[in-house]
Amino acid sequence: MDLLTWASEAKARKRARGTLDSSGLPAAEPEQMFEALGAARDLHAALEDAFGELDLVVTDNRRRMLSAKRREGRLEVRAHHMFVTRGAPSEWLVGFVRGEAGARERVRAFVATHRGVIDHVREQSSLDTAGTHHELMEHLERARDLLMVGELEDVVIRWGRRGKGTKSIRLGSYDFEQQMVRVHPALDQAWVPGYFVGFVVYHELVHAVVGVEVVGGRREVHTKAFRDLERLHPRYEDALEWERENLGRVLRASR
Repeated sequence: MDLLTWASEAKARKRARGTLDSSGLPAAEPEQMFEALGAARDLHAALEDAFGELDLVVTDNRRRMLSAKRREGRLEVRAHHMFVTRGAPSEWLVGFVRGEAGARERVRAFVATHRGVIDHVREQSSLDTAGTHHELMEHLERARDLLMVGELEDVVIRWGRRGKGTKSIRLGSYDFEQQMVRVHPALDQAWVPGYFVGFVVYHELVHAVVGVEVVGGRREVHTKAFRDLERLHPRYEDALEWERENLGRVLRASR
């Protein structure tokens, strides 16, 4: 396909009203690049048919394949280039943005099938995340999926250090400067349920989403916005109940 043919086809395509950022498309021969740009425009138009004017960003993100977020009242969809270059049906992405369970599963399956196109570079050692009983990276990915916020793609995670105190314990922490979640190694026990470790990770990621507010000259992290988002975790009540019943046991395991 030459440039004139591509330009003619581009004119015939339905024009989107929002912005298309195609910078995440991989380098390719002109014909393949033209096809990819056309597919990106078609996807953009399909999304706007469903949701109205929005921005589409085609990414080469190695962690988060698909996300949608409102920025200043305007919807922004970020999609890995695999959805464009490997021909994912646009209705799957529309359904994903709407939160349809079936579409979410189809998107997951599509990503699993096409993971070979992801030039994945591990940004942290697996030794930082692999425990004897719990793998933190798996919990981080699940928490990212639940929150569906693109800014979380740079957050890393690791097991923390054992403290010297025995009267209290900090199960997790979030370092805003390093964008790092740390989880207390006392939770790496066979009797600690996975959903609880996952909730601790989710709790710390909510800090990354909500940030810090200054109220009356004091830094406030557990704001109403934080609590409202925290309650959206599907095992919220179960996690709180487990913590109430087992915190003493976790504390003893931390010694």
